[in-house]
Amino acid sequence: TGRSVGHRKTGVLILPGESEEEREHHHTDLAMQRSLGINAEELEQIETLGKEVVPVLRKEFEARRPEDVPSDPPTHASLVAEGPNSPHHLVEPAKSRTTAQEVHS
Repeated sequence: TGRSVGHRKTGVLILPGESEEEREHHHTDLAMQRSLGINAEELEQIETLGKEVVPVLRKEFEARRPEDVPSDPPTHASLVAEGPNSPHHLVEPAKSRTTAQEVHS
């Protein structure tokens, strides 16, 4: 009918461990995926992750971010500077938790 069925192209990021055994297992998995026709790539350097993967993830996460979720979440330093009455401490999940002021009293 020409309408979208909602299919989205997705992918997986796997970060293998540092041991030789884990790297060998990862290479075996890559070979198997490639033999099945899956476009599997191995990123060798952290720079590739930072330059190619993270920017795409940020863009995709931002596109899916609900309007009520801030795009510039607070840092630990900004929350400490704002104090216990910061609006970020007033969100529903935090209401049942102990505030920083109660902990330090």
